Amino acid sequence: MRGRPRTLELPSAHTQPDWPTTVRGTLSGGRVQGTDGSLWLYYTVPLGIVEDAKSVAESLLPGHPLRNAFDQLAAMATPRFNRRQSAKSTYRRVRLLLVNLPGVYRSSNSGALGTFQNTAFAGEPVPQRILVLGVRLAPRMGSGGFRSALDSMVTFMSTQGIPLSDFDEDFARVSQTLSRCGLSVPSDDELDVLASWWSTRRNRGTPMLSHPAHLHVFDDVNSTEAAARIGVSDCAQWTDLPGQYQLTVASVSQVLIGLGSADDPWTRWVAHLRRENLLALSIQGLVEPAKVTAAELRRVRKQYEADVSERLAQGKMNRGDQDEMLHEVTEFEQAYQTGGPPSLIDSSVLAALNGGRQDLSRRSTSQPYELAEMA
Repeated sequence: MRGRPRTLELPSAHTQPDWPTTVRGTLSGGRVQGTDGSLWLYYTVPLGIVEDAKSVAESLLPGHPLRNAFDQLAAMATPRFNRRQSAKSTYRRVRLLLVNLPGVYRSSNSGALGTFQNTAFAGEPVPQRILVLGVRLAPRMGSGGFRSALDSMVTFMSTQGIPLSDFDEDFARVSQTLSRCGLSVPSDDELDVLASWWSTRRNRGTPMLSHPAHLHVFDDVNSTEAAARIGVSDCAQWTDLPGQYQLTVASVSQVLIGLGSADDPWTRWVAHLRRENLLALSIQGLVEPAKVTAAELRRVRKQYEADVSERLAQGKMNRGDQDEMLHEVTEFEQAYQTGGPPSLIDSSVLAALNGGRQDLSRRSTSQPYELAEMA
């Protein structure tokens, strides 16, 4: 939910506001309006015990609400044919945002019990963890009748914007769906954390300075001015500079889990990423119905068989390579023959890590994902 970071340079003249985030405003019911005129609905996903669960079956239980939500969102697509290119215009665009901030234990109890617990567990690390699912809402011109349609047309022609009332019908539909799946409207405190997770003081407009492979976040004006006096080009000179800290934003280019079993630790790739001091994780994409994915895999497999046979005949691939690569495609196709889960296509995965990092690609060779720091 973060837009273009602020820098220490003086801004040039703009005809539009220099928004500190890509959020124009927050409305009731979990709705968030983007600066591009889009309207998103964010609902909190309930969290549970996964890594320390007593059994594999219990470790899967916390994922049921999210899986049910994806099933329902996939069912909202209306493909006329089971072909991705013609069907994906009807898919739902979603965003999963996980915030995983460092914190210490604080008892929710008052009185003697709270005092005892705070003393007994003083300094015990307890991260503040929030997971939300965002769904981009679809407008419908004039959902309130002829007059509403006329108002929508006038508003769009005069402001190039879509009236919020055009989203009411879809808002009601999606919010009811997510509620049935066990998700809930985020609290004001949760929304505040989600909109300012990069700031220790929950300041959404805190200044940032971009350096190769990392960002500097400044808590206040004093730290910003101190960095400017020392020199903003070489942060190695900022020894013990208070009020600033580093973030590394990395792209997750691949998740290397295949069709592993649920008890395989590699399938819990986000847990591995949390151990890298993960602060936030954003996953975006389009939710595709399983039947379209199955048809797409079948088409790709047939095309792949023809391509592999041709390359083998030309001596560009040995038999072992052919069998291995064809097996991988066929394995996924077979998994979807019995139904399968919805797919997330055209996806983007970004991770924000605490501190400055280098050579993430090399360091992630032993992990179930591939990372690359973003310049």
